[in-house]
Amino acid sequence: MNREKDIRTIAFVHGEFPCGGAERVTLDVGEALCQKGFRVWVICRKFRKDLMPKDSPILVLTHRHKLKKKACAKELIDLIRENGIEVLTYMCIDPLWLPLIKAKTGVKVVVANHGVPFWNVIGKYFQKEALSRGKLWQRLRWKYYYVPRFANHTYEKKYQRGLQRIFANIDAYTVLCDAYGEQIVNALSLPEVEARKIRVIPNFQEPNETPVLEKERVVLFVGRLTYADKRVDRLLRIWSHVEAQGEGWRLLIVGDGEELPRLQALARELALRHVSFEGRQHPQAYYDRAAILCLTSTMEGWGLVLTEAQTNGVVPIAFNCSAGVEYILAPSGMNGILVEPFDEEAYATQLLRLMQDEGLRSGMQHNVLQRQYPKSEVCRRYIELYTELLET
Repeated sequence: MNREKDIRTIAFVHGEFPCGGAERVTLDVGEALCQKGFRVWVICRKFRKDLMPKDSPILVLTHRHKLKKKACAKELIDLIRENGIEVLTYMCIDPLWLPLIKAKTGVKVVVANHGVPFWNVIGKYFQKEALSRGKLWQRLRWKYYYVPRFANHTYEKKYQRGLQRIFANIDAYTVLCDAYGEQIVNALSLPEVEARKIRVIPNFQEPNETPVLEKERVVLFVGRLTYADKRVDRLLRIWSHVEAQGEGWRLLIVGDGEELPRLQALARELALRHVSFEGRQHPQAYYDRAAILCLTSTMEGWGLVLTEAQTNGVVPIAFNCSAGVEYILAPSGMNGILVEPFDEEAYATQLLRLMQDEGLRSGMQHNVLQRQYPKSEVCRRYIELYTELLET
């Protein structure tokens, strides 16, 4: 591919870029694709130039309108045509206006789900539940409007119909593990021709060749401070049960988000003395220090912080909230600890055991360092997928 016109061009669609786990995947996979001779664009509404690696070969385009607006569809059509984009990949975003976009451009479309299947329904439930913590009318609306609809599976059926329409208009749909693909096929009763569009492409984790093995008495959380998915309020309540018995141990919370003021207030209410909100930071220095990583999420498609912890010799503990989390940590007690969702008392018991038993931590540290999630295999699957789509 020496001539400019022969370069095959792929674009990834994000809301905000680069920030978060899916965006990191795009950066790494995009770099691998560029090394194989592809041109890679990212199309986003908000570009965080300050977070973009300076040596990244990925190019960035921005659009002005929200994806749900028809004006955005026109923007995407123009960008696809002007830049010769042949494959459009929506990363953790529901694609809209697909029939129009495909009819005007002929672009191939991939949807990459880096979460659990039907995460929309789970997320909507907890977003609305969060509002019930507000004013009286919000609590009444939650109880008498939203709860009955969730009980009748109104939103679940809505999103299932929406996903069926998506499958009718896309060329491929990626999931993180086999169990997620099977769940989608069964829930939608997909015919074989549609089921073949599902491709399993897990996330990868670059190994740390020189992990710091001498750890401090630090329990760590890394991630967004959001209620619908991360539920750090659970972690604070759990910590309130173990703090007094964990001599010299501290809980460090690395991250930022809309829940921060509520979480700080909860920490004060629980009279927690050994909790520190560190803000948004590069996590490597914290992985070097921490002995244990805690995740108390309601939903995690994969949990990149779990694999980051493992490769840094940090023992992870999490609620067994998804097939992706189970794949990373199973068997419980070897590659991490899995706790039945969402038993905070059981979680506290397991966390305290891990804090107090140095031999247990040492053995599990040895195990987690052996876990491998090779980048080469993940990139190979993406390259195979895009090559196949471009040849059809």
